[in-house]
Amino acid sequence: MALMKQHPTPVFISLCGLCVALIPWSRAEDNAASTPPETAPAPTASARIKEAFTKGKLDVNLRLRWENAEQTGRETANAVTFRARLGYTTAPLYGFQAGLEFQGNVPVGTTDEYKPYPSSTDPDTVNKVVVADPEDYLIDQGWGSYTRWDSTVKGGRQKLLLDNQRFIGPVGWRQLQQTYDAAVLDVGALKDWRFFYGYLWQINRIFGPNNPGGRWTTSSHLIHVTYEGCEYARVALYGYLLDITTAPRFSSDTFGASVTGKIPLSEEWKLSYRGEFAWQTDAYDNAADYGAPYYHLKIGPEVGRFNAGVAYEVLSSDNGAAVQTPLATLHAFNGWADNFLVTPADGLRDAYAWVGVNLPGDFPLKATVHKFDADDGDNDYGWELDLSLAHSFGKYFKALVAYARYDGKDGARYSRDLNRFWLQGEFIY
Repeated sequence: MALMKQHPTPVFISLCGLCVALIPWSRAEDNAASTPPETAPAPTASARIKEAFTKGKLDVNLRLRWENAEQTGRETANAVTFRARLGYTTAPLYGFQAGLEFQGNVPVGTTDEYKPYPSSTDPDTVNKVVVADPEDYLIDQGWGSYTRWDSTVKGGRQKLLLDNQRFIGPVGWRQLQQTYDAAVLDVGALKDWRFFYGYLWQINRIFGPNNPGGRWTTSSHLIHVTYEGCEYARVALYGYLLDITTAPRFSSDTFGASVTGKIPLSEEWKLSYRGEFAWQTDAYDNAADYGAPYYHLKIGPEVGRFNAGVAYEVLSSDNGAAVQTPLATLHAFNGWADNFLVTPADGLRDAYAWVGVNLPGDFPLKATVHKFDADDGDNDYGWELDLSLAHSFGKYFKALVAYARYDGKDGARYSRDLNRFWLQGEFIY
């Protein structure tokens, strides 16, 4: 944050007045215009501290959601939950800022209509479909930062989002978001370049601190570099070194690169694309022994209200273990039915296509079809259809209707059928 410009000193004001006096032929109005105006005294330190709080930003997010889930061999789940998130960020004070946020999620009506996390043994819900929105109340963010020269140092509990959230994200779809106890450095002082480094010591997951697996202790390093000097391409290089002591089977080293962008084909048509490749190996206390690639190819045209495209994503397998992305916003990948939150040991190939249109009245409608297969072997994991329709009511209100239909084929848990339906309203301020 650039320092506040200082007011003219008394010496400078006196010199300006002397210069005016020594030019007798100047017109009166010129003399008047050359005399600097009187300046107000600089704000005191206490006044600036008060201003940092009075001019801060209040954030309010309220979300009411009904999720209905049907799964082969399970009892149907009906989860009606209300999530409230309240946060406050101070205005900058000499480059320093601080933020605090509280979030809470509560079931509406009875609490035995769904299973809130996979390892739950509650006899009332143990046979129901998992809807990972448990009841809990917690401080999900509390951080301090210092910004200067377009670079920021930030420490404390915070939300992290890198690239398309395939490896690091806040899981914003779930009612309780994922945050990180971390220290990060974000440097943007060099033109077209941005450098990010983060050290994580705790991962606060979507299950909440009162549930099994709700918090992971870790000693992990995140490195992310982007270059945006090309008109039609954004290049990213990354290295994610995850040492998750609470869940060592997800410890890994991942190094990769991606290129994304939009290419104008005419005045109306654009072609969006993404190409990404990464290599992941086991690390630290992970008992597996593997080295496997990840790649994602995506391309599609956009014109006016319409967009469409095809893509192919592969999480490969090696020696009985597959590429895992435990800190991702997983709902955004491999189908909304959330059937592949953990990659199968044989890996996963996801060939998918989508079509979208913004209907009159600003109602974005999107349909996506996935075809899933094992990376190692010939298991057919089935297909999935995802549909969504959204709308914004004014500046603060949003509504969403969504549906996911997974039709399983081969392999234990992947032979099941799964349907999920969502109806959601949200207030954002």
